[in-house]
Amino acid sequence: MSTLYYSKVAGGLPVLKDLSVLVGNVFFVDADNTGAGGDSAGFGTHPDKPFLTADFAIGQCTANQGDFIFVLPGHNEGLTTGQTIDLDVAGISMVGVGYGNARPRIDFDIAAASIDIGADSCTIKNITLLPSVTIVTILVDVETTRKFTLIEDVEV
Repeated sequence: MSTLYYSKVAGGLPVLKDLSVLVGNVFFVDADNTGAGGDSAGFGTHPDKPFLTADFAIGQCTANQGDFIFVLPGHNEGLTTGQTIDLDVAGISMVGVGYGNARPRIDFDIAAASIDIGADSCTIKNITLLPSVTIVTILVDVETTRKFTLIEDVEV
């Protein structure tokens, strides 16, 4: 029996998933796709119609289901006044797609911007974090008692 799963996407091309790896929902994020993307219903389930922000995609995830958020090559998200990306849904993975300068990038445009990990069993992988100010108070905040957090191939 194959672990490949064919999933229809309303208004878009189908997605083929390998259920041995991707058991939950799969979402896509790309701020550079503003003409075809959005942070609302009808977006995020296909790379041609992505969500525009990572935090919105996180809010669409279901806890402990193994949901994946693929942040597409060239994505650039700037965190400004009061903005954070909060991985506050347990068991999700936020994975950057691309190599070198094509990897997704998150800019920290003020000292108070941060990525918070507020749930257990979260993964952040293959994303560039770029402070554009002299001091960032807390770049990544793994909040107290969070278990099994993986931060891998993240460049600062």
